[in-house]
Amino acid sequence: MESAVMMGRWEKERGRELCAARAVRSGEILFGARPFVSALCFENLVSHCSRCFLPLEANTAHVPASRCGGCQLFTVCGACAALGHDHTIAIMEAHVESGECAILAQGEMTDTTSRLLLQLLL
Repeated sequence: MESAVMMGRWEKERGRELCAARAVRSGEILFGARPFVSALCFENLVSHCSRCFLPLEANTAHVPASRCGGCQLFTVCGACAALGHDHTIAIMEAHVESGECAILAQGEMTDTTSRLLLQLLL
């Protein structure tokens, strides 16, 4: 991986490493990467948005959160719901179609790793 700030290299004693290519300022973003999958910890499903992961009380869009009618756990905050009805429906449909809703409704698969693996498989 190469960027203007970071560079990868091979060190004989240590193997691969990622190091700064120049002096780095405090707080500077070194590199960014989009996740393949993401999931909230089970404990946070009812208190945080399942799309943006922000706490539901941080909602500044003044739009009510949308909670899954099946499992009653998967929630999309008002700010994400404000992106449009079709957008919210697409998120909820993906949750239901993946099988995650049915599994959560049965009280199974409460560990985050299993839910991440389910997303990877679909």
